[in-house]
Amino acid sequence: MLASLSGEASLALGWEPFPMLLAGERSESEAEPMRTLLERLREADETDGVYDANYFLGFPWADSPHAGCHALVTGDASAAATVEETATDLAAAFWRRRDEFDFTTEAHDPAAALDEAAAADARPVVVADTGDIPGAGAGENATNLLAMLLERSDLGRRRRRRLRRRQSRDVPGRGARNRRLALARPRLPRGDAARRLRNRPRASRHRRREDGARLARRGRRRRRRGPPDQRPPRPGVPPSPRRRPVRAAVVALKSGYLSPAWKDLAAKRLFALTRGETDQRLASLPYERVPRPCYPLDEDVTWSP
Repeated sequence: MLASLSGEASLALGWEPFPMLLAGERSESEAEPMRTLLERLREADETDGVYDANYFLGFPWADSPHAGCHALVTGDASAAATVEETATDLAAAFWRRRDEFDFTTEAHDPAAALDEAAAADARPVVVADTGDIPGAGAGENATNLLAMLLERSDLGRRRRRRLRRRQSRDVPGRGARNRRLALARPRLPRGDAARRLRNRPRASRHRRREDGARLARRGRRRRRRGPPDQRPPRPGVPPSPRRRPVRAAVVALKSGYLSPAWKDLAAKRLFALTRGETDQRLASLPYERVPRPCYPLDEDVTWSP
């Protein structure tokens, strides 16, 4: 890259698109066939004249004429033919294994997923609401799985955890049953109080103890802070499953593939294939602009580079 920017080298690009939509929940890198395909990329990187080889899966929920998967290879301009050939080979290898991509987590429609969770002996069961994944751009506002959870009585005691500050204007305040809840706004200091707050010295000194605890001194206040794994979570930050044991029988998350921490904690993992902005059943979505035919939207799709 530096040689190209300085004008000492010229680059060639090999780009091979193929008609396929694929979500990350079906293409986790720790499982086949993605594991082997990524190994092919590493081998391609070692080819003379090739600088970098990649697969781009795109965003499968975007109804765009540019949707689809791609193989992209960057190399030296003197090896342009090798770069193009490598991109073609990588795309063909991916396409040949298109039928092998699947969930690595047990997946069901929402009702069946909750039935499996209720019948499981091991606890906790972690159920991922895959149709409303905020990390994939969903609005995190679908309540279909929540409604089904509230209707059932065989999933253990209901618990919910507030993850925002109590005084946040985005969180309703507490109120009596059947009464309208008011939004709480934080009270900010004004005038002389605000000036005193801004001018207050904030110097702090820390002294670490042998057991990992830290003594923090701010002004006249002194408090003891425990080791990082024993400190309470900060307001507004969700508790990590590594820091706080989960005693619930069933945990429902707005998530797709689970983070390593949740995978380690879950005695059983389930995908609830809910409807939403990140619906995993791509073939059922009403695409209008995606080029057709396209796998898996259409049957008997043929393609050759």
